[in-house]
Amino acid sequence: MKDTKLIKVILDSDVIIHFIKGNCLNLLPRILPSYSFVILDIVYESELAGSHKTLIQNTVNLLKTISFEKWEPLKEEREEFFELQKKCGLGESAAMVYCKYRHDVLASSNLKDIVDYCEMNQITYEFLVNPLEGVYGVHIPAGQWHTLEVLESGTVIFEVKDGPYAPLQPEDILMPAP
Repeated sequence: MKDTKLIKVILDSDVIIHFIKGNCLNLLPRILPSYSFVILDIVYESELAGSHKTLIQNTVNLLKTISFEKWEPLKEEREEFFELQKKCGLGESAAMVYCKYRHDVLASSNLKDIVDYCEMNQITYEFLVNPLEGVYGVHIPAGQWHTLEVLESGTVIFEVKDGPYAPLQPEDILMPAP
């Protein structure tokens, strides 16, 4: 039997709030269909306003696209969580430590606060480029696989690579499975 378990994306409060403000929390499964979405109890209880909680609860109950998970950190996780909180928010800290120890994907809009920790700990992360939040672009290291998905019409993607132009070679193109 084929394993259909989806990769978990742990949602930080800023991502949740941005999707709520855009009235599109229900779009998450269409944007990233191969993932399941999780909100840690500590993020839900401590970081989100009552009106946001109501909308999230309705989304969970009606659409079943987001779930809640209780985070019970072990000693090492707790120590790292408290250390991270000295420079990051509670929700970001909890989500990053959770993902590090469980190998899940982190979703955050606060790229400047998460990128170093995530790269140092080999955590896969998703984020939104959002000029309204001061996130105008991203540097992706050479050789790093990446995907970009446009969420609004009129969006322009400009990708710059070091070195001269090199057209794709046949070995660079993934062929569909038979």
